Amino acid sequence: MLNLVDKGLGAAVFTFTAISVLSSLPASAKSPPEGFWLTSDKTIVVALGACEKGSSKLCGIIAGLPGASSDEDLARYKSQLCGLPVLWNLEWAREDKSWERGKILDPETEKVYDLRASIKGSQLSLQTIGENGKPGESMTWQKITTFKEACW
Repeated sequence: MLNLVDKGLGAAVFTFTAISVLSSLPASAKSPPEGFWLTSDKTIVVALGACEKGSSKLCGIIAGLPGASSDEDLARYKSQLCGLPVLWNLEWAREDKSWERGKILDPETEKVYDLRASIKGSQLSLQTIGENGKPGESMTWQKITTFKEACW
């Protein structure tokens, strides 16, 4: 389905694991985003944490596919989607109180978009950045602690 090396995503995103959720992400972020987040359509769980040990940048990988029980495509590609880096290199912008200058992969279209994100309680608001810096698609992910169809 996806060849990440050919996509130029780099080795750094492969070092993130769901187990290494404890990180050196900025303490100034009042609600650190480490943990598990359910996508807006409730089909994918993304594990967020530091991109690498000691990194202050935020990355995310697919950690669960609860939608696989009802979506044949998700079920068919589960082995390829599990562990897939979908969000990387978000940096904490203290002045804006948000995560900025990151990238997000749409696994369905294989397109990569610029991204910014902010946290409000148990919700992560994601905003893609289109051409000329104009806002693109908005998504809201929900923080969760348990989920079905885990990748491990």
